[in-house]
Amino acid sequence: VKGTAIYFIGTFISKIFSLLLLPVLTLYLSTNDYGYYDLLYTITMLIIPIFTLQTLESIFRFLLKSNGQDIKRTLSSFTIIILCGSIVFLLLAIVTKYLIYDFQYLPELIIYYFSTVILYYYQKVLRESLLICRQRQKHIHQLLTWCGNNRKDLCLLV
Repeated sequence: VKGTAIYFIGTFISKIFSLLLLPVLTLYLSTNDYGYYDLLYTITMLIIPIFTLQTLESIFRFLLKSNGQDIKRTLSSFTIIILCGSIVFLLLAIVTKYLIYDFQYLPELIIYYFSTVILYYYQKVLRESLLICRQRQKHIHQLLTWCGNNRKDLCLLV
Protein backbone atom coordinates (compact mmCIF):
# COMPACT_ATOMS: atom_id res chain seq x y z
CA VAL A 1 0.00 0.00 0.00
CA LYS A 2 2.82 2.42 0.87
CA GLY A 3 4.57 1.60 -2.41
CA THR A 4 1.43 2.40 -4.34
CA ALA A 5 0.99 5.66 -2.45
CA ILE A 6 4.56 6.76 -3.17
CA TYR A 7 4.18 5.85 -6.83
CA PHE A 8 0.87 7.72 -7.01
CA ILE A 9 2.24 10.86 -5.34
CA GLY A 10 5.27 11.00 -7.64
CA THR A 11 3.20 10.52 -10.76
CA PHE A 12 0.51 12.94 -9.61
CA ILE A 13 3.00 15.71 -8.79
CA SER A 14 4.66 15.43 -12.20
CA LYS A 15 1.26 15.68 -13.91
CA ILE A 16 0.38 18.76 -11.84
CA PHE A 17 3.68 20.41 -12.84
CA SER A 18 2.87 19.71 -16.49
CA LEU A 19 -0.53 21.30 -16.07
CA LEU A 20 0.92 24.36 -14.33
CA LEU A 21 3.65 24.70 -16.95
CA LEU A 22 1.15 24.82 -19.84
CA PRO A 23 0.11 28.48 -19.38
CA VAL A 24 3.75 29.52 -19.07
CA LEU A 25 4.69 27.69 -22.26
CA THR A 26 1.79 29.12 -24.23
CA LEU A 27 2.55 32.63 -22.93
CA TYR A 28 6.19 32.68 -24.01
CA LEU A 29 6.14 30.42 -27.08
CA SER A 30 4.59 31.27 -30.41
CA THR A 31 1.92 28.97 -31.79
CA ASN A 32 4.43 27.51 -34.23
CA ASP A 33 7.08 26.92 -31.53
CA TYR A 34 4.56 25.34 -29.17
CA GLY A 35 3.45 23.06 -32.01
CA TYR A 36 7.04 21.85 -32.48
CA TYR A 37 7.44 21.36 -28.74
CA ASP A 38 4.22 19.34 -28.63
CA LEU A 39 5.35 17.28 -31.64
CA LEU A 40 8.68 16.48 -29.97
CA TYR A 41 6.92 15.63 -26.72
CA THR A 42 4.42 13.34 -28.43
CA ILE A 43 7.06 11.54 -30.50
CA THR A 44 9.25 11.06 -27.44
CA MET A 45 6.42 9.67 -25.33
CA LEU A 46 5.57 7.24 -28.14
CA ILE A 47 9.09 5.96 -28.76
CA ILE A 48 10.40 5.69 -25.19
CA PRO A 49 8.31 2.59 -24.34
CA ILE A 50 9.31 1.00 -27.65
CA PHE A 51 13.07 1.49 -27.40
CA THR A 52 13.33 0.88 -23.65
CA LEU A 53 11.02 -2.15 -23.86
CA GLN A 54 8.84 -0.55 -21.18
CA THR A 55 11.50 -1.33 -18.58
CA LEU A 56 11.19 2.17 -17.11
CA GLU A 57 7.74 1.22 -15.85
CA SER A 58 8.80 -2.16 -14.53
CA ILE A 59 11.86 -1.01 -12.59
CA PHE A 60 9.73 -0.06 -9.60
CA ARG A 61 7.98 -3.42 -9.53
CA PHE A 62 11.12 -5.54 -9.79
CA LEU A 63 13.17 -3.49 -7.35
CA LEU A 64 10.39 -3.73 -4.81
CA LYS A 65 10.81 -7.51 -4.77
CA SER A 66 14.63 -7.46 -4.87
CA ASN A 67 17.11 -7.23 -2.04
CA GLY A 68 20.89 -7.04 -1.65
CA GLN A 69 22.70 -8.52 -4.64
CA ASP A 70 19.43 -8.83 -6.55
CA ILE A 71 19.10 -5.03 -6.61
CA LYS A 72 22.50 -4.61 -8.28
CA ARG A 73 21.76 -7.34 -10.80
CA THR A 74 18.29 -5.95 -11.52
CA LEU A 75 19.57 -2.39 -11.99
CA SER A 76 22.42 -3.51 -14.23
CA SER A 77 19.99 -5.56 -16.36
CA PHE A 78 17.64 -2.62 -16.73
CA THR A 79 20.54 -0.29 -17.52
CA ILE A 80 21.82 -2.59 -20.26
CA ILE A 81 18.35 -2.91 -21.80
CA ILE A 82 17.83 0.86 -21.73
CA LEU A 83 21.29 1.58 -23.16
CA CYS A 84 20.89 -0.95 -25.98
CA GLY A 85 17.45 0.37 -26.87
CA SER A 86 18.70 3.94 -26.80
CA ILE A 87 21.61 3.09 -29.09
CA VAL A 88 19.18 1.44 -31.51
CA PHE A 89 17.01 4.60 -31.36
CA LEU A 90 20.02 6.81 -32.06
CA LEU A 91 21.15 4.70 -35.01
CA LEU A 92 17.63 4.55 -36.49
CA ALA A 93 17.18 8.29 -36.04
CA ILE A 94 20.43 9.06 -37.85
CA VAL A 95 19.69 6.59 -40.66
CA THR A 96 16.17 7.96 -41.01
CA LYS A 97 17.43 11.55 -41.19
CA TYR A 98 19.93 10.87 -43.96
CA LEU A 99 18.11 8.21 -45.99
CA ILE A 100 14.37 8.68 -45.57
CA TYR A 101 13.27 12.02 -44.15
CA ASP A 102 15.28 15.06 -43.13
CA PHE A 103 13.58 15.83 -39.82
CA GLN A 104 14.59 19.38 -38.95
CA TYR A 105 14.37 18.93 -35.19
CA LEU A 106 16.22 15.62 -34.89
CA PRO A 107 18.96 16.96 -32.56
CA GLU A 108 16.30 18.33 -30.21
CA LEU A 109 14.40 15.04 -30.37
CA ILE A 110 17.53 13.06 -29.51
CA ILE A 111 18.39 15.35 -26.59
CA TYR A 112 14.80 15.27 -25.32
CA TYR A 113 14.66 11.48 -25.65
CA PHE A 114 17.86 10.87 -23.68
CA SER A 115 17.09 13.46 -21.00
CA THR A 116 13.61 12.00 -20.50
CA VAL A 117 14.89 8.43 -20.31
CA ILE A 118 17.55 9.42 -17.78
CA LEU A 119 15.02 11.40 -15.74
CA TYR A 120 12.49 8.54 -15.67
CA TYR A 121 15.19 5.99 -14.82
CA TYR A 122 16.50 7.94 -11.84
CA GLN A 123 12.99 8.85 -10.74
CA LYS A 124 12.03 5.19 -10.51
CA VAL A 125 15.26 4.19 -8.80
CA LEU A 126 14.97 7.04 -6.29
CA ARG A 127 11.37 6.13 -5.42
CA GLU A 128 12.39 2.54 -4.84
CA SER A 129 15.44 3.56 -2.80
CA LEU A 130 13.25 5.67 -0.54
CA LEU A 131 10.85 2.79 -0.09
CA ILE A 132 13.66 0.35 0.74
CA CYS A 133 15.13 2.83 3.25
CA ARG A 134 11.76 3.20 4.96
CA GLN A 135 11.33 -0.56 5.16
CA ARG A 136 14.82 -1.01 6.61
CA GLN A 137 14.25 1.76 9.15
CA LYS A 138 11.07 0.01 10.19
CA HIS A 139 12.95 -3.26 10.64
CA ILE A 140 15.75 -1.56 12.56
CA HIS A 141 13.17 0.16 14.76
CA GLN A 142 11.48 -3.19 15.42
CA LEU A 143 14.85 -4.76 16.24
CA LEU A 144 15.76 -1.94 18.62
CA THR A 145 12.34 -2.16 20.28
CA TRP A 146 12.79 -5.91 20.70
CA CYS A 147 16.29 -5.35 22.06
CA GLY A 148 15.07 -2.70 24.47
CA ASN A 149 12.34 -4.95 25.77
CA ASN A 150 14.11 -8.27 25.88
CA ARG A 151 17.83 -8.46 25.32
CA LYS A 152 19.69 -5.25 26.15
CA ASP A 153 22.98 -6.99 26.77
CA LEU A 154 22.82 -9.02 23.55
CA CYS A 155 21.95 -5.96 21.48
CA LEU A 156 24.86 -4.01 22.92
CA LEU A 157 27.17 -6.77 21.67
CA VAL A 158 25.58 -6.65 18.22
